[in-house]
Amino acid sequence: MNRVASVIKLDYARKQGLTGKNVGIAVMDTGISPHPDIVYNDGPFVSFFDTINHQNRLYDDNGHGTHVAGIIAGNGMMSNKLYEGIAPDCKLHIIKILDKNGEGNIKNVMSGINWLLKNKDKYNIRIVNISVGSVSIKKFDENSPLVRSINTLWEAGLIVVTAAGNNGPADYTIGAPGNSRKLEKSMAELQFSIDAEAFKKAVADVFKKEGKKYPVQGFRKGKAPKALIEKMYGADVFTYDAINELFPEAFEAAVKEAGVEPVGRPEVTVDSASEAEGATLTVKVAVKPEVKVGSYNGLTVEKTVHTVTDEAVDAELKRVQERNARELTREGAAQNGDIADIDFEGFVDGVAFEGGKAEHYNLTLGSGSFIPGFEEQVVGHSAGEEFDVNVTFPTEYQAAELAGKAAVFKIKLHEVKYKELPALDDELAKDCSEYDTLDEFKASIRKNNQEQLDKQDDLAVENALVDQVIESMEGEIPQAMYDVRMDEMVNDFAFRVEQQGLRLEDYLKYMGQSMEQFRAAFMPQAEKQVKIGLALEAVAAAEHIEASEDEINAEIKRIADQYKMEEDKVRELINLEDLKQDLARTKAIDFIKSHANIVVKPAEAEKAADAE
Repeated sequence: MNRVASVIKLDYARKQGLTGKNVGIAVMDTGISPHPDIVYNDGPFVSFFDTINHQNRLYDDNGHGTHVAGIIAGNGMMSNKLYEGIAPDCKLHIIKILDKNGEGNIKNVMSGINWLLKNKDKYNIRIVNISVGSVSIKKFDENSPLVRSINTLWEAGLIVVTAAGNNGPADYTIGAPGNSRKLEKSMAELQFSIDAEAFKKAVADVFKKEGKKYPVQGFRKGKAPKALIEKMYGADVFTYDAINELFPEAFEAAVKEAGVEPVGRPEVTVDSASEAEGATLTVKVAVKPEVKVGSYNGLTVEKTVHTVTDEAVDAELKRVQERNARELTREGAAQNGDIADIDFEGFVDGVAFEGGKAEHYNLTLGSGSFIPGFEEQVVGHSAGEEFDVNVTFPTEYQAAELAGKAAVFKIKLHEVKYKELPALDDELAKDCSEYDTLDEFKASIRKNNQEQLDKQDDLAVENALVDQVIESMEGEIPQAMYDVRMDEMVNDFAFRVEQQGLRLEDYLKYMGQSMEQFRAAFMPQAEKQVKIGLALEAVAAAEHIEASEDEINAEIKRIADQYKMEEDKVRELINLEDLKQDLARTKAIDFIKSHANIVVKPAEAEKAADAE
């Protein structure tokens, strides 16, 4: 069990809090003995169904089922957690389909499957382990009754773990139902060949480039014959590099022929490869799913209309004053709102901690940018003073090693400054805008803010309409689409922080996050964006919405103007099909919005309703 835990990186799962909590798991096997780690001591056991002897009592007349159940879900109470299962907090359901000899028949399997299909939603059963394996013979293929019956579980949305048999790994050595090649609806399996001539040439090219890496006694570097290198280092020493060179073009052709659109990284299996016969590859890859949308024409949505308030205009004028304020040196004690020039160094239990030191740091007192209690203790001190600040890090602090810890900061206060705001008058308007009077300036602020509010209100309507379309969407979306989008988001974030001179690795260290945690945080957004894209594409397809040539040209011109580039250069850099698709999605939103019933409601009415 410990070896298995190591192989599957169970420690990492535990650190992430993954214990299978409340996930229903069904074990179809020889039954279950009332083991304390499974049945008692808050064990995971929930239900038992016997297809062999139709007993209600718990029993296992072989022992295999109890062994498997313990690996999956034993809570380890009898061994002080030493022999804990993979998912100790799951909900375990035992279906006895095998007799005391570990044998069963298709009738018992089907009976167990029928019970499972009937009760999966009731018990939130998401995973099923089936310890069934036929003798591995060719006739037991995917069309066998056993395999077909197991495939019904896949089709019902369950994750199926099944036996491969004990005879592998040659052809036809994986027994039914483990030989099922049932693919998710969003997956495609392609088999294609690379002809012998092209493959032989690719191998020769690889040999020319890479042959010098393989030393052979008696030959100068790079002069050993290809046949001798292959004899010494293996017949396939150049094979896979050659396949890698040929794969992109061959895969693209296979995808085009199959009429599918890959959305993830392909899983490649080399079935055969030789210079005499070429290469045959099998590729499993996630593809863009076919989705169906329900209602999208005539949807009803509320639009809350916001109006710029006098308070908002005044707040913007205040910010203008702040930006144009003079900084003056304060003589005497620092006050809230002042800017304190400080050196500081933090200590926990008398030991300085990483990231807790800075010199000549400008801290705006009262800004709330530091640890709670820090800024308040600087208030009242004057330039030249040295003093301690005592604080406690929040329990949810980003650096886990500091969370909840008491700390002492040694402070040296160099200088205190305060801001002198300019008068709010016509002169300020002339200095900070194109207008001659304060009233004109205020009117422009109101106009600009109102335009922004109108855009936000329109966007809220679009989002609400798209959410309704997503809710009606049906389809099996592969995880690969979410993974690709998450990777794009991570890479975009990394690029942006690098523009500020910070590596992503250093940022994550500062935030106390692993890459896995950081990446997972993008999952909800990635999932939403993928679903929106698929839903809008479905609407565009249903309504025959396409981007016209004029619209494409206009968008290229807009991009060129924005980035001060030549239009021909933009055409070289962008994927035209992606651009067409983006424009079609935008037009699909316009279609949904133009056919919607939009009920307008002033923001004031919303506030009044909340007050009640």
